[in-house]
Amino acid sequence: RMALARVRVALRSEEGDPEEFTRRLESDPLDLEAASSLADHLLARGDAEAAFRPLLHIVTVADGDTRDAARRRLVELLDSLPPDDARAMAARRALSRALF
Repeated sequence: RMALARVRVALRSEEGDPEEFTRRLESDPLDLEAASSLADHLLARGDAEAAFRPLLHIVTVADGDTRDAARRRLVELLDSLPPDDARAMAARRALSRALF
C-alpha cells in the first residue's frame, strides 16, 4: 500500500507548476485542487510538513464534500510514508483533532 501511494504521489508531482498552485492557494486557501497538487509536489521533494499543511487547513475549516476530499487526499499522502515516520504521526494527530 505504501509503495503504491508513493508511486501515485510521484506521478502526480510531475504535473503542473507548484508556483501556480501556491498563487492559487494564496488567492483561495480552500482551493482543493491547488492544495492537493501542491502537496504532491512538496511531498515528492521531501517537505512532508509543508505538504500536509494546506490539506489540514481545508479539513479544519471546510465542510461537506470538500472536507472529505481533503481528508482522503491527506490520508493517501500519509500512507506514502512509513507508519512510524514522525512527520506522518504528527499530521495524523492534527487530522484527528481537526475531525473530532
